[in-house]
Amino acid sequence: MPYINPQARLCFLAHPRAASHSISRALQEQAGFRSDAKHHGTRASIVRRHPEAEGWTFFCVVRNPYDALVSWWYHRGKNDGHEFNPRWIERLEREVGVERPPGNPVLVEPGRLWIYADDSDAIVRYEQLDADLNELLEAHDLPAVVLPYDVVSRRERSYAEHYDSVTRDWVTDRYGEELRIWGYGWQEPAMR
Repeated sequence: MPYINPQARLCFLAHPRAASHSISRALQEQAGFRSDAKHHGTRASIVRRHPEAEGWTFFCVVRNPYDALVSWWYHRGKNDGHEFNPRWIERLEREVGVERPPGNPVLVEPGRLWIYADDSDAIVRYEQLDADLNELLEAHDLPAVVLPYDVVSRRERSYAEHYDSVTRDWVTDRYGEELRIWGYGWQEPAMR
C-alpha cells in the first residue's frame, strides 16, 4: 500500500515482510503521511491519481533475501506444517501471478523480492531501518519517527539457522541479482 505526504513530496511504497506495518503507522501518526490506496501500488498508479507526484521522491525498504524468505515463511508458509524450505516462495509466485486487478502489482516475481525498488528514488535498508528512514525524513524537513514494533517475529533463531547448503545455494542462485545490487550476502542479522 502506498503512503503519501504531498507537502513533503514523498511516497512510501510499502512492501510485505519489510517492516511496512511499523513504518506506515509511524509515518501516519508522526510525519503527516496518509494511505493512498487499498492495495499495493506502483509509482505509475500513484502518478495517475496524483499528476503532481511526478517530481516526488518515492522510497521503499529492501531486506536481505535470505532473511526475508524466512520471515515470509513464518508469516505464511509455515502453516503447511513443513520444515523451512525457501522453495515454498514458488507457490506464492504462482498464486499472486495468476490474475490480479489492474494497478495491483505482483508482490513477488521469480528472482525478485523487492519489485518496488525499480520505482524508488531512495532505498531504506531493513537492517538499518531507523537510521535510514529518519535520515530520509530529515532530508525532507520532516521529524524523525520512532518505529513501533507492530509485528513481532515468532522465530527464535536467526535466518542462517534455517538453511542448509542446498537451500542456501537455491536462494543465492534465484536471488543473486538482488543480492548483488543491494550488497547482501550470507551474514548473521540482528533479530528485530
